[in-house]
Amino acid sequence: GELLLDGENPETAAIRAALAHTGVLAQAPRRLFIVKQAFTHHRITVTVMQCAAAPGARIPRALADRASWVLLKDLENYPLTSTGAKILARLKLARIPKS
Repeated sequence: GELLLDGENPETAAIRAALAHTGVLAQAPRRLFIVKQAFTHHRITVTVMQCAAAPGARIPRALADRASWVLLKDLENYPLTSTGAKILARLKLARIPKS
């Protein structure tokens, strides 16, 4: 997750976050849905995005050596935050077109 910078929209933040966290340049970000989460002293709003890798984009070797794809149905086998669990539940219900 990322915070929006001043004047930034969720689409621009998604591209920035993908590059910062994975080294992969993303394109065509699309808003899927919003999840709101309340904590003891604050609330957050998460905009869940779908992006595609830009043409020619490659996963950096350092990441590729220790990362692997996980099927949506298998994500529940991993520890998730309460926000992550809400997102996973919504993703399972959504019919998301491929980008």
